[in-house]
Amino acid sequence: MSLEKLTNHYYIDPTSNNANYIRILTLVNELRIITKKQIRDFIAFENGLTKNTYDKILSFLVDHYYIERIEDYRYKKSVIYYITKEGVQFLGSPYTVPNNPYYNIEHHLKINDMLIEAFQVVGRNPYLNSVSSERRLVFEAKDAKEANGRIYKVPDFDFEFLSPKDGIDIIWHFEIELTLKSFTRYSKRIIPHYLNMLDNEYTAQDKIIYVVPTSSIQNKLQTILRSFEESRNKTYTHFIIGQKSIK
Repeated sequence: MSLEKLTNHYYIDPTSNNANYIRILTLVNELRIITKKQIRDFIAFENGLTKNTYDKILSFLVDHYYIERIEDYRYKKSVIYYITKEGVQFLGSPYTVPNNPYYNIEHHLKINDMLIEAFQVVGRNPYLNSVSSERRLVFEAKDAKEANGRIYKVPDFDFEFLSPKDGIDIIWHFEIELTLKSFTRYSKRIIPHYLNMLDNEYTAQDKIIYVVPTSSIQNKLQTILRSFEESRNKTYTHFIIGQKSIK
C-alpha cells in the first residue's frame, strides 16, 4: 500500500464508486505532470486496473477538464497528463496550477521514474511513514514563511521513516541531477548548500541522496565533496552521491 504514503494528506473513501477517479486525480495533482505509464506503475503498488478502466478514468477526467492531455512524444513516446485549475479546485487542493506544463518537462518526468524506483525498493518498509513530492515540500515551505517573491529550494522528493515507539525519525532527501553544471556552481552554491543543510537543518540521521546519470558526473562531485571534507575536517557519510542510469 505504498502509494498511500504519497497521497496520505488527501482523504479517499475506499468504498466510494469514485475512489479510483480521485486516486488518479490526486496522483496527477501531487506530481504536477505525469505519463500514462507512470500512472499505471503508481496505481499498481496498491491494486492493478485493467487497460479499459484506465482509459475510462483518464477520458472522464480529460472530458471534465480536471486534467489535460499533451500529445508530446519526446519522452519515451508517452501520453502525458497535467492537472488543471478545475482539477485543483475539485480536490480543494492548496497547490498552485502549473502555468506552463512544458517547463522542465523531462526533468519532472524523470523524477517520477526515480520515485517509482524508490517505491519499488523501500515502499513496503514497515517504518516508511510518508513520501513528500516536490509540490508538497514547496507548499509546506511557503505555508511556513512569507513568500515575498522567494524561490524555495526543496528536494525533488522525501522519504520519511518514522516510528515513535522504536525511536526512529529519519528522512531521506532525494535530489535528481541530469546534467553537469559548472564547477563554480557546484563548489560555491550546490555542495555547500547541502552540507550546510546536513550541519544545521537536518537531523544527524537524515540523508541526502544525490542521484546522477553518469560516472563522470559522480566522480566530479565526489572530488568536490572530498575537498570540502578536508577543509572542514569532517566526513559527510550522509551525503550520498550515487550513479543511476536514467533512461
